[in-house]
Amino acid sequence: MRVHNSLLVFLVGELGLYEAINSLYNVEGGHQAIVFNGIIVIYDVRARPHLVESTSGSCDLQMVKIGLQVLTRPVPDQLPAIYQTLGENYNERVLPSIIHETLKAVVITQREAISREIRKILTEREANFNIALDDVSITSLTFGKEFIATIEAKQATIWKVFEGCYLLEVPSQ
Repeated sequence: MRVHNSLLVFLVGELGLYEAINSLYNVEGGHQAIVFNGIIVIYDVRARPHLVESTSGSCDLQMVKIGLQVLTRPVPDQLPAIYQTLGENYNERVLPSIIHETLKAVVITQREAISREIRKILTEREANFNIALDDVSITSLTFGKEFIATIEAKQATIWKVFEGCYLLEVPSQ
């Protein structure tokens, strides 16, 4: 009986040691490994750029096309939670919807103010998904054809008024 118990303890200990050794993995630099049931999932935790373009209406109902480049990375401590809730393609599942909602919510005023507001809202929204935001930059900002035509007509009218004022002042000298 004693031999049987000591053999059982020996086998359980050896099995535990075998599992402990097999749970150690060498993963190349810059990556984190998550082990679930012996399956290794490698996440790249470096910041990656994502380019998103969105068309939305401004506060004066003009169509605005905005291109936005966002640098994001997963929070390394939260990789298991990201894997369990969002899966391996977390960027494709989360970022487009968050970015489009944010761009539609921001009022078109000034480029710097837009960038600050987008950064603030995206940082708050991405924190809910354990994603860190490193940088936001507006790559393009294009207005609709009607809006551009209206602005050009307004500038042409202002130029004609200044030109008329100048012509009136020249003969008086």
